[in-house]
Amino acid sequence: MQGLRSLQKLFILGCDSLISLPKSIKCLTTLEELFIMNCDELDLMTIEEKNEEKIQPLSLSLRIVMFGNLPSTIALPEQFLQGSAESLQTFLIKECPSIGEMPECISNLKKLQNLEINDCPRLSKRCRRETGEDWPKIKHIPIIKVDDDDNGEETSD
Repeated sequence: MQGLRSLQKLFILGCDSLISLPKSIKCLTTLEELFIMNCDELDLMTIEEKNEEKIQPLSLSLRIVMFGNLPSTIALPEQFLQGSAESLQTFLIKECPSIGEMPECISNLKKLQNLEINDCPRLSKRCRRETGEDWPKIKHIPIIKVDDDDNGEETSD
């Protein structure tokens, strides 16, 4: 990926045997859109070297991130989110049943305008409007859609 420094969109789809992200993902500093879907064994929290090294904070320009159908992912990668704190506008999480909570750093994403969570039972419960444990972390986001609560109404404090 070192030769792809100008890459703006990356789709990783249906890679059933992929278990970790390549270390060179940190070279994609101009990446604006990242879609990772249908990768049954992928754990977003590890990179390729021995599956033990955690991804270090990244300097990215992500505007749109979508994670979908990632059953082996148990946590959202803060490094992607923190590295895109000044650019991330849309964050979509679908069919990730093992993700248990929203990372603390989501409250620092001041440009985030749209958060959608679908078919992620544990995460959906924690992000329910007003009552979920993670609601304080996300209530600053103007448009939040969680499963059946898909009216897309803007939040107000």
